Amino acid sequence: MTDGSIPQIGAMKWLNDLGYTPKVDWEPYVYNDDGQLSGYITQYDDNLFFATVQGVGHMACQWKRQDVTELIMKFIHEEPLL
Repeated sequence: MTDGSIPQIGAMKWLNDLGYTPKVDWEPYVYNDDGQLSGYITQYDDNLFFATVQGVGHMACQWKRQDVTELIMKFIHEEPLL
C-alpha cells in the first residue's frame, strides 16, 4: 500500500464488486535469490490473479526487476504462481 497513484485497495474492491471471490487470498510469495518477500498474490479463478510487489509502488519493474520478471514469465508460461 505504498502507491497513491495506483491504489491496490480500489483495484481489489473493484474485483469484489464484479463478483469475483478469492480462492487463494493474499498469499505471500518469494521469487528472488535473497529470500526476501516479493509480494502477495490473490487468485480469483484459474486465470485471474491479483499480484502486488512489496514496497515499490508502480515502479516495480525498475526497483524489483528480478521479482517482476519471474512473476511475468511464470504467468506467460502458465506455471504455478504460488
